[in-house]
Amino acid sequence: MGENKESGFKKSLYLFLSAMLGVLLFLILHRIVIFFYLVLSGAKFLADVSENSYLLFLAADYFTLILAMMFGAWYGIWLGMYWYEKVYEECSHRGFADYVARKYWPARKHSGYQLNSKIKAVQKN
Repeated sequence: MGENKESGFKKSLYLFLSAMLGVLLFLILHRIVIFFYLVLSGAKFLADVSENSYLLFLAADYFTLILAMMFGAWYGIWLGMYWYEKVYEECSHRGFADYVARKYWPARKHSGYQLNSKIKAVQKN
């Protein structure tokens, strides 16, 4: 695998940051689910909350929190590996800025300022 040190660091950083993004995404989803559970239990839509069931809820909350962090890290690493290959190894995606530039500022073919024609004219002289 002819990777040099710089591209190995870039890939490691890319995977680390995408794993952190996955963990944060899953933590947000976990907290949203817990929030709606607490709202429903506070509004008496769910069963009556006693001290024993509250302790069971806390245990389930921490267990699902750990699961959410593990699955978030797994998802982030998988997503990072997929997009690193697409962006840096295949070079099939040039990025968001390139997409916006091509979509909203297309190249002008008949503008008065043509850099290539000026370069060729200078090279001839």
